[in-house]
Amino acid sequence: MRSLGDRLQGVLREEERHPRGRNPYAHVAGCVKERFGCSYGDLPDERVGELRLYLQELEREEGGRGAVPVVVPGVVPGAGASPKDGGRGRES
Repeated sequence: MRSLGDRLQGVLREEERHPRGRNPYAHVAGCVKERFGCSYGDLPDERVGELRLYLQELEREEGGRGAVPVVVPGVVPGAGASPKDGGRGRES
C-alpha cells in the first residue's frame, strides 16, 4: 500500500477540500476501507489476494505512474495471481 501511495504522489486530481494537495496514502487507505468495509490491518489473511488485485486496479484507475508491481506482505512478488489460487499469488 505504501508503494502505491508513493506512485500516486502528485497524480491525484486536485480538489478544493485539499488546498495543500491530496495525501495519496490516506486516499489508498480510505479506498481500501470503503471497498472491504475494514482497514488494511483488520482484513483477514484469506483476502490478501483480493486486496492485491484491488490495489492494482486502483492504480490503473487513479493513473499511477508506472507498471511497478504492488507489494503486499505475505505474497511473493512475481508469483502471479490466477483464478486457481483465488487471485492470491503464491503465499510466502
